[in-house]
Amino acid sequence: MADASWEVQKAIYTKLKTDLSINVYDNVPSSAQTPYVTIGDDTASDDSTKTDDGQQITLTIHAWSDYAGRKQVKELGAEIYAALHKQPLPVAGFDVREVRWVFGDTIREPDGHTYHGVQRFRVFVQG
Repeated sequence: MADASWEVQKAIYTKLKTDLSINVYDNVPSSAQTPYVTIGDDTASDDSTKTDDGQQITLTIHAWSDYAGRKQVKELGAEIYAALHKQPLPVAGFDVREVRWVFGDTIREPDGHTYHGVQRFRVFVQG
C-alpha cells in the first residue's frame, strides 16, 4: 500500500477550507492575521489486517487566536471537531474507514495574549 498521509492531508485541508469560515494554512504566510487554523505534524502507521492493507494517519490541527481569553479558540476547536470527527472524508486513492477525534488542548502562548488550540485526529484508511 502506498503512503496515504499526503492524500489525507489534502483531504483534511479541503474539508476544513469548506467547513470553516476562516483561513486554513499548511504554511502560514507572514501576513496572516488571527484567527486561523494550521495543519500540523502527522504520523503514519500500519493498520493492516490479514486481508486488507491499511494505515492509521494521526494528524494534528492547530487553531490560533488573539481574542482576549479562550472563547474564540475553543469555538474554533468545536468547529474543527464538528467538521472532522466521524464525518465522511473523501481521500483520493483510498477508502476512509473512520476519522476519530483523539484529544484537544488549549494553551496560552508565552507572548501572554495568543491562544493556541491543539486537536489530534486519527484517520483509518485502506488502500
